[in-house]
Amino acid sequence: VYGLVAPGYTMARNLAALLCGEPHQPFSGADMSTKLKLLGVDVGSIGDAHAATPGAKSYRFIDEANASYRRLVLSEDGKRVIGAVLIGDNSYYDTLLQYAPMRCRTLRPSAPATTSPRARCAARSMPASPISAS
Repeated sequence: VYGLVAPGYTMARNLAALLCGEPHQPFSGADMSTKLKLLGVDVGSIGDAHAATPGAKSYRFIDEANASYRRLVLSEDGKRVIGAVLIGDNSYYDTLLQYAPMRCRTLRPSAPATTSPRARCAARSMPASPISAS
């Protein structure tokens, strides 16, 4: 069950194409990255934000003076961004979203069904770029 409207729009487009006899693809997942403002606090999440991918490395930055929290999740080799959590300061959200490949944000039907979505994401991630914690 998705709590965002974008997956619903994707499902509706696919269904409309099917009903109209146009080429379509089955719904295979959706971009679960999100950027919200909850009670005046910016919150963002990208990819494997909980570091559930085997071997994932998680780095945290807590700035109590500015009430912000950042968590960056990298692949086991530390070369690919596979997830992030931002609370309070979302200024890095757009940059991190570009580093996390679309494959991590949208599940693709071409991957074997026996492979978990998180494993597919980690296996196909793109190289990470250094991020400063200013």
